[in-house]
Amino acid sequence: RRAVEAVAKESQYQENERIKREKKEKKKKEKETKDSIYDNEAIDRELLNAYKEGKGYLDEISKVNKEISETQISKKVSHMEVVIRRIFKQVQTHPEQLEEIRRFMEYYLPTTLKLVTTYSEFDAQPVQGENIKKAKHEIEETLDTINEAFEKLLDSLFEAAALDISTDISVMNAMLTQEGLKKDIFES
Repeated sequence: RRAVEAVAKESQYQENERIKREKKEKKKKEKETKDSIYDNEAIDRELLNAYKEGKGYLDEISKVNKEISETQISKKVSHMEVVIRRIFKQVQTHPEQLEEIRRFMEYYLPTTLKLVTTYSEFDAQPVQGENIKKAKHEIEETLDTINEAFEKLLDSLFEAAALDISTDISVMNAMLTQEGLKKDIFES
């Protein structure tokens, strides 16, 4: 009976030690999580500020677009709005890409807003001389360039994901071939 009690006490002692270790590990993980949340707060704050700034530009571009009477130009600006929204959505999903859109935020968006605003102001002029017509035409052509550039930026934000998928596919194909589950392309 004493031997059974000793075994039971030893089992209870072992169980208590295991629970203590688990509690220590849980506290350690909670502390690490708390620390990493604190580290991420700076990123989250930076992302939020970038999003607010970008949304401000986007709202202004959208507002000015409503004032443009030329349908083709308005369509170009509307397309640009869609691409800009997608860029922000991608960066919101992948905050590590925030640095990749820094120039976009600091130069391209403000300059684009200025161009769209200028176009709208020129478009609203009742009398349009050669200078206004020429400037509007240059802005029209530049909008195409801007749209292409913004599309390329958006595409570049997916580059890493596309590379990962390509690598995964290559590895999967190699494994399937190696295990005889797929025909080797080099076999005749």
